[in-house]
Amino acid sequence: MAFISANITSYSIKLASEANISTVYISVVYLHTTSGTGFLYFCPDNAELPSNRIRMQHGRPTYYVYYHNRYLPIVIDVLRNEKPITFFFNDTSLYAGIRTGSEPVGEEEDQD
Repeated sequence: MAFISANITSYSIKLASEANISTVYISVVYLHTTSGTGFLYFCPDNAELPSNRIRMQHGRPTYYVYYHNRYLPIVIDVLRNEKPITFFFNDTSLYAGIRTGSEPVGEEEDQD
């Protein structure tokens, strides 16, 4: 399989802090998809990001994707406010991310 695209069925967010915050991952978004699990790690903006990777666990793929912290608010906003959302991962290029489905022209968000 060179490229997967799977609907996100649920997610959870873990925010953590360590003493040496410049070298640890401080935020993780767990994505549960129709084809496996994705871990989005958000690292300090000055950190060098590890390469994205994929592992098989219990017969299902687990995806590890790394971003800088500055993208965390954007990802959380998309997860909270957009539907449907798809996770994609190319195991050849290691390119990965989330994307929203298309909405009809003129559709408005709820105005509370």
